[in-house]
Amino acid sequence: MEDIKNSVETVLIDNNRDGFKSKFGFILACIGSAVGMGNIWMFPYRVGQFGGAAFLIPYFTFVLLIGFTGVIGEMTLGRSMGTGPLGAFEKAFKQRGLKGGTIIGLIPVIGSLAIAIGYAIVVGWILRYCVASLSGIIIEIQPGPYFGALASDFGSIPWHIAGLLLTFSLMAWE
Repeated sequence: MEDIKNSVETVLIDNNRDGFKSKFGFILACIGSAVGMGNIWMFPYRVGQFGGAAFLIPYFTFVLLIGFTGVIGEMTLGRSMGTGPLGAFEKAFKQRGLKGGTIIGLIPVIGSLAIAIGYAIVVGWILRYCVASLSGIIIEIQPGPYFGALASDFGSIPWHIAGLLLTFSLMAWE
C-alpha cells in the first residue's frame, strides 16, 4: 500500500512529463480513440441492415461498459504507476509478487500499434479521395475500379506517407 501511495505522490509532484497542451487536444484524442474504425466502417451499415434503432441499445450498452471500466481503469493504472503500459503492468505485477507484467503490458501496446497502422491506411485513402474530389476526377471515374486500384499493390504508398507526415506535423504542433 505504501508503494502505491509513493507512486501517486511521485505522479502528483512530477510535472515534467509529457501531456496535452490543451483540454481540446485531449478531448479530440479521446473522441478519436472512442470512435474507432468499427464505427467508421460498420456502424452505419449495421444500423441500417439490422433493425435501425434497435441496434443502438446494445451498442450504447457496450460503449458505456467498456468506456467506464476499460478506459478509466487503464488511465488510472497509468497515472498511479507514473509510467506507460509496459512499466505500469510490470510495477503492478511486482507489487503482487508476480512475474510477466511486461508481457501483459505488450497487449495494449501492440493493440495501439495495430490501430495506428489501420488509421494510417485510412488517412492515406481519405487524402487520395480528397485530392480526386477537389480536382474533379472523382466525378468522371467508376468507384469500384478506383477503389480497387487504391486497395491493391503499392499504389497508395505515397498517400499513406503524406498522411503520416500530416499526422506527425499535427502531433508536433499540439
